[in-house]
Amino acid sequence: MYLRIGYEFDGVWNRGYANKTSYILAFRRIVEVMRDQAVKNVAYVWQASTSPLDDIIDTSHENIQDWYPGDAYVDWLGLSWFLPADEVGHGQTSQRLLADEVVTLARFKHKPVMIAEAAPQGYDLTRLTKANISPLWDGAAAQSRVSKTAEQIWQQWFRPFFEYIHANSDVIRAVAYINAEWDAQPLWSAPYRQGYWGDSRVQINPEIRQLWLDEISQSSFWQYGEPGLDEK
Repeated sequence: MYLRIGYEFDGVWNRGYANKTSYILAFRRIVEVMRDQAVKNVAYVWQASTSPLDDIIDTSHENIQDWYPGDAYVDWLGLSWFLPADEVGHGQTSQRLLADEVVTLARFKHKPVMIAEAAPQGYDLTRLTKANISPLWDGAAAQSRVSKTAEQIWQQWFRPFFEYIHANSDVIRAVAYINAEWDAQPLWSAPYRQGYWGDSRVQINPEIRQLWLDEISQSSFWQYGEPGLDEK
């Protein structure tokens, strides 16, 4: 089991974690209680939001290490990846730069990294479109919809995402992709108070599905989640 305690701790949407000392003490307390109960099948994940939109809202970039509970309590470092790698929108930071911060820290700490949440926000793989995700980033949510080919979507979001994983595979050891029709869920659908997310189901478009399968079929690189994987 991978337990993300207070995940996306630095995100402005998680204001309850703004007290960094309280967050650290809570994280440690949970780990200590689990250890006292002799729990052996849990890895503790410390996950940053790695969100350029958070930096825009905060008008600054926080030092994520201010929330770090300590090497003795953290098994994995985690991050979220939703935007095209090098897009900056109305801000100054990109998805790649914020992911680099976590990856660099993980190397220094000798910890593995989990991309704990990932999806091509703003893309609709059914309609083959790209639309604005938020007024904070690019304009009114779900507006300015532009048609894309499957190949264009792959090249704009998926290819840089996978290239980043391969380039940092010395520390990136797990990836979780959110394969969802976001627009079908009340929390994420119109009027898009949480921003526009679209449809990230890779199986819905034959070309994207095949490109996805071509990538994850590289057995020398990928291993699928299964019982006993942690022992391999």
